[in-house]
Amino acid sequence: MDSLAIGRRFSPFIEKMASRIAQLQCAMLCTPDGFNLCSIGLNEEQVGKMAALSSSLFSVGAAAVNSLTSESAANVASSAEGSVSAPLNYLTLEAGGLQIVSTKIIRPAGDFILMAAARAPLGVVLVGVRSTVMDIQKLL
Repeated sequence: MDSLAIGRRFSPFIEKMASRIAQLQCAMLCTPDGFNLCSIGLNEEQVGKMAALSSSLFSVGAAAVNSLTSESAANVASSAEGSVSAPLNYLTLEAGGLQIVSTKIIRPAGDFILMAAARAPLGVVLVGVRSTVMDIQKLL
């Protein structure tokens, strides 16, 4: 399936997120390599930047979690064979009341990254993002 078709398929879920998160400023669905699939609330210049930044930040966050998880596992259970690193579930950033939440949607044909930014309590944004992830996963 090409990226335009994927974007059309999942765009209604991104738009529905706006009704779940009243103060949603923007949201996007992109690939882990920074290619935008669909978005709302972003102009053309912002879309490319945010897709690249969202994927990069998620990769850096996952690397940090894996590094800490590996070290903790090695220190706590040195006799255990191999350590399983925990996947990064959600990446959250906050600046001046703006909450940014990113998560990875795992799928066999290639993962997606969902990002939402809103001037709302973090819990509201997390619940809205989780609900959108569940909607998208039903189609997968």
